[in-house]
Amino acid sequence: MITINYCITEDANQVTPHTIYQFLKHIDRVYLQLSPAHQSFTLMNTTTICEGAIIENTEKAGFQQVCHRYTVETDTPQHIVLVSPRSMVSIGGIMRMPVHVAVAFFIDNDATHVRLRCELTLSFYKKIHEVAARLIGTYRIWNAHVQEEMENGRRIFMTAA
Repeated sequence: MITINYCITEDANQVTPHTIYQFLKHIDRVYLQLSPAHQSFTLMNTTTICEGAIIENTEKAGFQQVCHRYTVETDTPQHIVLVSPRSMVSIGGIMRMPVHVAVAFFIDNDATHVRLRCELTLSFYKKIHEVAARLIGTYRIWNAHVQEEMENGRRIFMTAA
């Protein structure tokens, strides 16, 4: 398993938890702006992120391309969880492997700050796939991708705040 965490913190006078939650609820509107590596994002059975929503999206990071089919498992103002039990990863067009992917967003605040944390978890069905993923730098590649998404997301929701 590979787990990646990235957190952004903003001044509570500049943005509210509600603003960030609404940004996530309508991520389909800005998904392609979060990274030039984002290729597609489609809500299959609804018009907004909500429990039970199905999302199909394709993205690249480094030489890896991934096709996801997420289901939104949790949707609260503090916590959104997307799970794709069998995302398909293509590595350089040479090797393909299924990966269980979970993306969790956590929104919290105190008197002075609002925080948005993203946790990406990649679980491999075969040990050899996890070994290969570690050898080719999957953690580094996807850590940089999550950081890019979060920082671009920050720019978007801070503009809207």
